Amino acid sequence: MKQKTLLVVSIVLTVFVLTILGGVVSTVQGAGKASTATYTQAADLASPDPATLDANIQQTIQAREAAYQDLISQANARLQQMQAEQEALQAQIKALQSQSSAPTSPAQVSPQQAAQIAAQYMGHSDLYSVETTSSNGATAYKVTFSSGNIVLVSLEGQVISVQSAPKASSSTQSRSSSSGGEHENNDQEHEGHDD
Repeated sequence: MKQKTLLVVSIVLTVFVLTILGGVVSTVQGAGKASTATYTQAADLASPDPATLDANIQQTIQAREAAYQDLISQANARLQQMQAEQEALQAQIKALQSQSSAPTSPAQVSPQQAAQIAAQYMGHSDLYSVETTSSNGATAYKVTFSSGNIVLVSLEGQVISVQSAPKASSSTQSRSSSSGGEHENNDQEHEGHDD
């Protein structure tokens, strides 16, 4: 992307400089043709005497020279301006390149921010705890909810994984209560045999 930007900037600058130079050359050639036409017209006229003709020629030459010097100074001013702009753009490009080549560390989120991210992701806010843990060799925040759900949030603020709380079924609860009752009966039986 940066190389494309540099290429586009250099192309634009090259086209601009060539356009300016083309304009200067065509203006100089146009001024030369105009003065040549004036000179030809003056030569075509009947020349009353050589002294008057020399004065006219001298005036034409001086006017042409002044116009030529004016065009040269304008072209030089444009070239200096373009060179200054080009140097400024090159300095900006170097500054951008140095900024982009500097290593950037990803922004780390705080535990509070990790809790907010997890709460927004899960859609509820019954937070229980936030702690630092390791996930696949990377440090992350383990956000635990009161419901038992666990969300792992990376230090960069990305949700890594979600572990839903195990849901107890009604048949599992009834078995544990019935087995608990049998166990109590067994305790009583053992007590009875001990006597």
